[in-house]
Amino acid sequence: MTEIVNDYADKFSQLLTVRIAKISNDEPLVRLYQGLATDAPAIIRLLQIHVRDGDLRERYLASLSEHAERILPQAQLAIPRSFALDLYASTAFSAISWALANGSVTEIAHFMNHLMKDILNTEVK
Repeated sequence: MTEIVNDYADKFSQLLTVRIAKISNDEPLVRLYQGLATDAPAIIRLLQIHVRDGDLRERYLASLSEHAERILPQAQLAIPRSFALDLYASTAFSAISWALANGSVTEIAHFMNHLMKDILNTEVK
């Protein structure tokens, strides 16, 4: 189980790395969703299993936070940085898991990219 979760978590992290390289462009995020969609049935099942060393949900959330840390502006945000990271990770996770279960991958990806841009634009002026 742990090995399977590691494989899916590594793939997710790789897709996120490509995605954050072009944060302002929707296409890398669409490709991330599409890359996950090919394994949607397995991912959906694994996201429902919570074991200490093999929790894909926790691995996805940690990866989302880690990648968000790299893209949040270094300027002072109007909201606490930790809140912005948690908000991004939990919202992105919800969108990804919903899209995998229900479809509308492209539409959800576009929506989420616009939401992320809004979060990034919360700098104190």
